Amino acid sequence: MKPSFIKLPNQGHSLVAARRDTLDHLYKHWHFHEELELVYIVKSHGVRFIGDHVDTFKAGDLVLLGSLLPHLWLNDKLYFEDNSPGAEAIVIHVNKSVMDDNGLGFAELLTLKSLFNEANCGIHFRSYDSSIPLLIEKVLNSTGVDRIIQFLKLFKELSILENVEILSTPSFSSIHRKYSSYRLSTTYDFIANNFTRKISLDELADLAHMSPQGFCNYFKRKTRKTVFQYINELRIGYAKKLMIEDDVSISEAAFKSGFNSISFFNRLFRKATSLSPSEYKDNFRAVEN
Repeated sequence: MKPSFIKLPNQGHSLVAARRDTLDHLYKHWHFHEELELVYIVKSHGVRFIGDHVDTFKAGDLVLLGSLLPHLWLNDKLYFEDNSPGAEAIVIHVNKSVMDDNGLGFAELLTLKSLFNEANCGIHFRSYDSSIPLLIEKVLNSTGVDRIIQFLKLFKELSILENVEILSTPSFSSIHRKYSSYRLSTTYDFIANNFTRKISLDELADLAHMSPQGFCNYFKRKTRKTVFQYINELRIGYAKKLMIEDDVSISEAAFKSGFNSISFFNRLFRKATSLSPSEYKDNFRAVEN
């Protein structure tokens, strides 16, 4: 398995880089990098993992990620089939030096500094007007100084948006930046791609080249939660997606998410959301209607 730290090409001497990804499916490996990243989903849907936060995504999803914050956009299974409808996203990378006091130390840029500090946990921009996608396209289609100007215009507008959601918990984000390692990253990557099936402790320990007890202690020390707490959080997040977007039954959502006991699923779901699965579905339908 490849290391999860990614050195982005041609980023070292650029303040802002931008690209349009048009693929069968989005990059499905748990990874992180030094650069800040703005991801705008033009087309596709699935489940996104930002630090220890799990939620669904669809066209229009807009997220800003801080330096070294691990992330993964996992498309639904149909995107991995021969007749994939195709995924499209615009990705903007910002050199981490922009966070230096020399870069954002001026009074006029303090709002951007606040935005980038919050991005350490990931920011989901829940709503925005039509000017934001247009500015994203302008950053993508410009070069040189013009790109910097468009970048500043875009991030100024992002910094004043009010309907935002902070994603990963601060403890997880700070721990990962401090302890980011190949062993932990490969574990996250493996879990993210296999959590819908039964995962054994021996399997995870072998992956990390540790004893089962040693691995448990290691994971708890690094993340402040047990590995199966983490796996079950991912499964609950995926079950929410299945019930809301695919409108599957509660039992089907539980089994497709990796649970083999409905009662255990119901208990964990209520603990995570303070609602039963049926109450969760009913509340969502009420909002839709």
